[in-house]
Amino acid sequence: MSDDFMLDEIEIGFGAGPPPAAYRCSFEGVKRTSHPEYGEGLRFEWKVLDGPHAGAIAARTTSAKPSPSNGAGKLIAALTGTAIAGGQKASLAACRGKTYLVVVEAGPNGKGSRVATVVAQ
Repeated sequence: MSDDFMLDEIEIGFGAGPPPAAYRCSFEGVKRTSHPEYGEGLRFEWKVLDGPHAGAIAARTTSAKPSPSNGAGKLIAALTGTAIAGGQKASLAACRGKTYLVVVEAGPNGKGSRVATVVAQ
């Protein structure tokens, strides 16, 4: 066997998104999504600004119906810096392009990664 096929080091991919860590990111926005198993949802996206993962998109897909206690509602509260309550509307337009500290964790069942926490900078 030729040495051309021998690898001493192999980089292990983490699936979609950057690996678990804290990143300085800009908020890119929210997209509506649809999944055959989970139904309608919202996909919150941030772009990593620095380091070896610069340009990667860190994301979190949540329920399509934000509430004060679910993932979508908690992300909206973190983005806007205000507590949310049922029955109100939240505008994320002013959040787009702003810088946040985004903590990324391993996704469910070890598949990929997802945003766990967001803190305004």
